Amino acid sequence: MSVLDEQQRADLQSKLAALRESYAQSIPAKRADIAQKWTHFYETNDQQKLSELIDVVHKLAGTAKTYGFAEIGVLASDLEDALLLLQEDIGNSDLFRQADKVARKLNTTTT
Repeated sequence: MSVLDEQQRADLQSKLAALRESYAQSIPAKRADIAQKWTHFYETNDQQKLSELIDVVHKLAGTAKTYGFAEIGVLASDLEDALLLLQEDIGNSDLFRQADKVARKLNTTTT
């Protein structure tokens, strides 16, 4: 016996689809914010900006997967990992290049 009848299931599916669509429409702004924060950090090497960037990327990593955007979620997780390593060794040019490569890939991947 199902807890939801057919109409309730249909209503739930419709609401979930609307949420997913709304989230999909927000992805370009989220990526633009990440790109802007990355550029600012890239130009200034400001630890506070790096921390803010990590926070934004962490949120995208979790929410993208939740809403069914697995590729974006995986790339955001990869970027978060790279940024956390960079945060520990901010002068490491190899880590900087690695983070930049993942950031660019995240910014150009299709939803």
